[in-house]
Amino acid sequence: VVALFLVVVAVSGGLLVLEGPISRARQPHVIPAGSPLPLDTLAQRARAAAGGGDVVMMSLGDSPDLAWGMAVSSSGRGAGGGTNVLVNPYTGAILTAPTAPDPLVAFMRKVHLLHTQLLGGRVGNTIVTAVTFVALILVVSGIVVWWRDKRWRVNASGSWKRTNFDLHHAL
Repeated sequence: VVALFLVVVAVSGGLLVLEGPISRARQPHVIPAGSPLPLDTLAQRARAAAGGGDVVMMSLGDSPDLAWGMAVSSSGRGAGGGTNVLVNPYTGAILTAPTAPDPLVAFMRKVHLLHTQLLGGRVGNTIVTAVTFVALILVVSGIVVWWRDKRWRVNASGSWKRTNFDLHHAL
């Protein structure tokens, strides 16, 4: 039972290696020119481009050639119902944001949620935590059981069951 969940978490974790590079490749690029403008200046330009509201989140680029993102809340609505604005941190120019989410980035977000929550929110998160804990116990107990015999040999001339048993212990 644990193996089923571990396979899902392992495969999705393997895919997550690509999450950062995909996200950076899909983010608008800028030409670095000196130092970035002050955050207050960039926030004012983002608010003006969004038609008012408060900047509730800033996402600075991972490298100097990436645009910065700012989430601007709609006037009077708090953090919900806002606008994402992309800003060139060196010139303050507002960059056009895609009208729809990038499908590849959206797919990687789903993979991330599958990996951490099995797409099940708090219940899925609890399952992933429990399965990870059980897997840790299985690994530690497997080492303890193996240590007693410390088998490094495989009897390939025996039956397939014996060979499988020896491979299991050796690996």
